[in-house]
Parts: sequence; structure tokens; C-alpha cells
Amino acid sequence: MQDPKSLLFRYRVYYSKDGAARFIGHLDLQSLFSKALKRAGLNVAYSQGFNPHQLLSIAMPLSLGMTGLNEIFEVYLSKEIDTDSLIKNLDTQMPSGIKILKAEEVSPLGKSAAGLLFGAVYAIKFPCEIYYTPPDELDGIFDGEKIAADSIKVTLAAGSKKNLKPQKFAEVLAQNLGLNIDLSTIKYERMELLL
Repeated sequence: MQDPKSLLFRYRVYYSKDGAARFIGHLDLQSLFSKALKRAGLNVAYSQGFNPHQLLSIAMPLSLGMTGLNEIFEVYLSKEIDTDSLIKNLDTQMPSGIKILKAEEVSPLGKSAAGLLFGAVYAIKFPCEIYYTPPDELDGIFDGEKIAADSIKVTLAAGSKKNLKPQKFAEVLAQNLGLNIDLSTIKYERMELLL
């Protein structure tokens, strides 16, 4: 039997989330995208069954309060559309702080972005000057470097197979460096999701 999704068109949409929008939680963001897609007049496909819902998924939700420079969601449409029109139509429906950056059509039957995800790049800003030494006790650190006196850029494992939260990384790094700081003052920005 043919997979019904094979008759649909799947788009991977990249967006940024900053400013006041960083305080929009995952479920509210999903609802925001759902309503924006309808207002944009896009032919969003729905699941089958008793409780149909839009075929829309966010690759890896951001923690509340964190900004994201290159986030990803995927949506299935019942009619094909060129990516420039999709970007233009959808971006006009976004609130302040959310910007549609690019879109690409991907195979409707391939792995989802969430399934392909293996890492994420973060900029982490501490409330004081720091030194960067990778914490040996943490598994899932791919790369890291100091980018300012108080900031580092680090690539961490992300996804369903292995996931290292930037908050855990920063907490262990602060402990290892003997920093007496309030962990809530550390600021995080996700720069990129790696597929």
C-alpha cells in the first residue's frame, strides 16, 4: 500500500527567534505556526483519523528564553509551491521576533529534520570573564572555542540518540572553573542546528 505522504510536498523551513519571541513556549510556537500557515493561504496537509491535525513539526524546541538564529520546522502541503512564495507568504504572518529565513523542498518520505539532527551550535555568555577548557566528564562535546572574554561557542550533541543541554554544559564548566556565579545569569543563543 502506498504511503499517503508520498502524494504530499514537504518543506523544511528555517527561521530565527529572538527579542520578546524568545519567551514563546514550544506549544504556543506550534500554534503560532499553524495559524500563520492558514493565514498565509498555504494548503497544509492533515493527518488521517478521528483527530486530524496539521502535519507540522519543530525539529528541536528551544528552551524558554533562549534565542535561535537558525531554527527549523517542517510542514507538509497538499499542493506544491515555490520556496520563494512560501517564504514571502509565511514571513508576512510572523510576529515581531520571528523571521522566516529560507525554505527548501525535501522528500516527503525521507527522515524528518528531528530524525536527522545530531548536533547544535551555541553561543554561551557568562556574567564574568572565563577560560575555556572542555569538561572531560561530559559526553557529547564536539567542539568549543572562546569567542570573547566572557563568551564561548560550543557544538554539542543534540537529537534523539544523544543530547547534551547547553545549561548542563555551562553548569559543569562553571563548577570546574570555580566560578561563584548565579547560573540564571548565563545567556544562551542557539546559532545552528546540525543535520
